Amino acid sequence: MGGETYYLLLKHKRGGAYHYPAIREGWYYNYQVKGYVFGKTDMHPIAFEDKEPFLVEIGLIANPSKVYYNDKYENIYIQDIAVKLNEVMAKEKSDDLYLIINVMKLGGSVRFIMLEKSISISGNYEFETYAGLSATDYDLPIKIEEAVTEEVFKNFYFELDFRTFGAFWNQ
Repeated sequence: MGGETYYLLLKHKRGGAYHYPAIREGWYYNYQVKGYVFGKTDMHPIAFEDKEPFLVEIGLIANPSKVYYNDKYENIYIQDIAVKLNEVMAKEKSDDLYLIINVMKLGGSVRFIMLEKSISISGNYEFETYAGLSATDYDLPIKIEEAVTEEVFKNFYFELDFRTFGAFWNQ
């Protein structure tokens, strides 16, 4: 679009719920694919320092998602996300969306956590909401406010090889 380079980051997650939550019966799994679309110009180089968290906020163009109710989605999710992305892009954007990534290098690996931030305006009021930890505050091993501090890395994080992450991010 417009000669700019865009990235699509996909996150796969397995979730679940009860068919009858009041009596905790009928557990089933779901398989979620969440996409984050952002421009290359929003990816500023990071000077990684060992054991020093670094907070990055990236403006999102779109964040399409798809939920499957069986684990046989490997061959169709890219096409499904493309369809969802076209649907999202065709709608008028009502909120400003951001992906917040808290990153910390630990030797040969990188630990990180991702949160979504949405800013919406209604009348004279601006609302800022966060999502991405997929639980209520009392269910989490951390408080929502801790997600943007180094405390998050004690209990709750994703992890990747540092070379892979650094090569992608700082290209």
